[in-house]
Amino acid sequence: MSSSRSRLGAVLVLLALVALGCRDRGQKEATAVAPGLPSGERTTFTLLLTGDVRGEIEPCGCEPPNGGLARRVAAVRKYRAEGPVLVLEAGDALAEDVHRLDGERARLILDAMAATGVAAAAVGEIELAFGVEWLKKSAAAAGVPYLCANLVDGSGRPVFPGRKILEVGGNRVGVFAILALDRDIPEGLALTDPLEAARAEVQALREEGAELVVGLAHGDGREVNRIALEAGADVIVPAHRRGTAEVNYLRSWLVSAGNEGRFLQVVRFDLRGEGQLVSENVLERLELRRREVETRLEAGRRQAEEALSPEKKEEALVRVQRLERELEKIRKDEELLDRASGRRFFAQFVKLDGRDGEDAEFSRRVRKLVSRQEARAP
Repeated sequence: MSSSRSRLGAVLVLLALVALGCRDRGQKEATAVAPGLPSGERTTFTLLLTGDVRGEIEPCGCEPPNGGLARRVAAVRKYRAEGPVLVLEAGDALAEDVHRLDGERARLILDAMAATGVAAAAVGEIELAFGVEWLKKSAAAAGVPYLCANLVDGSGRPVFPGRKILEVGGNRVGVFAILALDRDIPEGLALTDPLEAARAEVQALREEGAELVVGLAHGDGREVNRIALEAGADVIVPAHRRGTAEVNYLRSWLVSAGNEGRFLQVVRFDLRGEGQLVSENVLERLELRRREVETRLEAGRRQAEEALSPEKKEEALVRVQRLERELEKIRKDEELLDRASGRRFFAQFVKLDGRDGEDAEFSRRVRKLVSRQEARAP
């Protein structure tokens, strides 16, 4: 994968690759303990991410078909059977866009989110298009906690809690959510500066003992990158970034959440040791790339030595110099990462292709809703 240097640190392209007990900013909160693990015992845990689902409830029309609520519920159930799990949603889940709002479909999606045990969901512009009161009432009925640190009403009061903290696998994990300034919001509401809000939430979560801080950043790439570089979180989950994610070693790791419900982003965390948070994905890619460049560099040097003409020798030397620069850059990137760190994660997109089966209840409810809506269509 390609890498580039910014003044704030090394940035690589990485294949993408929190929490019960919500409260308003500035308030003290209790910590919820994930079931199934003795209190105080630390272990690894899995973070499951979705985002930008856009109202999709069935498998896609692609080949092979991926996604769908019934498959997602079944897949999350499988991961929960394997160990401690935390599920987050990055926003824009309830409809295709702000002009195609279907309350019945949205409530079904909220029920599926609750069935997977979503611990926190970011408020996106699509969620707000349903209206704040509708969203609060429907989310509360389903049991889905929404967060947004920088959305305020006409009096400047927060509309939703800004952050939460959770103990999962014996690890204290904090989560916050922000909505970028360029999003469309209902009249009577306002957005404060998302970076300022993110910084405040990160600081508060650190003071409350969070060992890992995850931010759900709902906005465009420029806003997300600014928050990743300057807010101080450990991981930023953007809602609208697909495929690979830019990762900055010296600030926050960016981990994509996918789109249209076709995948789960599965992130395995081990925080039992000391040191900086390190991506095993990047460590592996750096090592593979370094070995490849070293092999090509050795071959290039031989070609330069064995060249039969000055022109061929010059061509080989130019390639050698380019490879030497690339190798130096890779080694500098490796120096920024602590290979001995005891705080690591590995991220992987997993297709919802039905390998884990389908939840019978949601399979039935989806079919029933689709049939009913098709019957109403002109």
